[in-house]
Amino acid sequence: MFELCPGRMVGPGEKTFIIAEIGQNHQGCLETAKKMILAAKTAGVDCVKFQKSELEAKFSKSALKKRYQSPNSWGQTYGEHKKHLEFSHHQFQELQRFADSVDMPMTASAMDEPSVDFLDSAEVPFIKIGSGDVNNIPLITKACKTGKPIVLSTGMANMAWIRHIVKTAESVLRTRNPDGEEQLSLALMQCTSSYPCLPEDVDLNVIKTYHQEFPQLVVGYSGHEIGVAISVQAVKLGAAILERHFTLDKSQKGSDHCCSLDPAELELLVHHARNGTEINLLREILGEEETHSVKTAEGDGIKTFRDCERPCYEKLGKTIAAREDVKKGDILHQHSFTIKVCDPPGIDPRYIENYIGMSFRVDKERDDSIRKDDLTTLTYHLEQHIVEDDL
Repeated sequence: MFELCPGRMVGPGEKTFIIAEIGQNHQGCLETAKKMILAAKTAGVDCVKFQKSELEAKFSKSALKKRYQSPNSWGQTYGEHKKHLEFSHHQFQELQRFADSVDMPMTASAMDEPSVDFLDSAEVPFIKIGSGDVNNIPLITKACKTGKPIVLSTGMANMAWIRHIVKTAESVLRTRNPDGEEQLSLALMQCTSSYPCLPEDVDLNVIKTYHQEFPQLVVGYSGHEIGVAISVQAVKLGAAILERHFTLDKSQKGSDHCCSLDPAELELLVHHARNGTEINLLREILGEEETHSVKTAEGDGIKTFRDCERPCYEKLGKTIAAREDVKKGDILHQHSFTIKVCDPPGIDPRYIENYIGMSFRVDKERDDSIRKDDLTTLTYHLEQHIVEDDL
């Protein structure tokens, strides 16, 4: 148990902490974002959350320049599209002031290291790390070192990797409770990175698995399914924190609106999650079709990287890119690379230790993705060295 927002504890015995994930469903409009904050407040959530990026830090140059032709696009390139949706520091702070004026806690997902610095300076109550950065240990470590509580989604990862993340976080993350005692303020969110997520891919029983494996942590659920019944069941299975995407209008342009809750659904979720409504009663309220999927959504409790998450990983998964220009023959070391959304994708940073010490077989410019084929095993000509030394 720990304090996630001022005066608001999360964990066993506390009421479910509900986050309305506005994300970028505001369409890049500050006034729409304010309307969403008010609507979330009316629905009764505990916190609203946005996303914060410094585009050049999150994406490689080639990813930003890539043509983006889609019904959801706000620009000709992916960079133009993301720039339209990204609030500036000044705009974010304006939203903070507005949220404060209506007594609604507000935070954001940090999607790159400069954004961690900004959110820390902006004094958000906690920092969210999304599933897109589940393989980004430097970012997770930096966020943990702020001393703020961390809420971490765990889509696109298996159990072995989750253990590694927790071990890393435990080594650096320590906050203090209101009595001044040191505590571990980390929440793991079961999540499947598929939009929308089908019931058979939800696997709510991973919540139980996390409780068994990490009894020292708070466990929650970040859902992308259609409807509210599965999320209500997540609370009954032990989710102390519940996060759902939120929209004012599901018909708006954008890939997240289809799996978001509208204001009426969000209010329903808050009511039934807080009151622990039984599935039989939910069936009368929501109908057979929605509640029938709950049993399927419970799953087997085995945390895996699911096939349905592959499209999200291929579009927005983080891989490694050259930090500076490198020449053929240079050695890959820990300071050679940064972690970004790259086009084409590079090596997954989960496996970087397999490549440290290898040499580049080609030149690379700063921000180019580093792929397996760009590297080769370093070969030392020891026999020749010995002959020369003997002469």
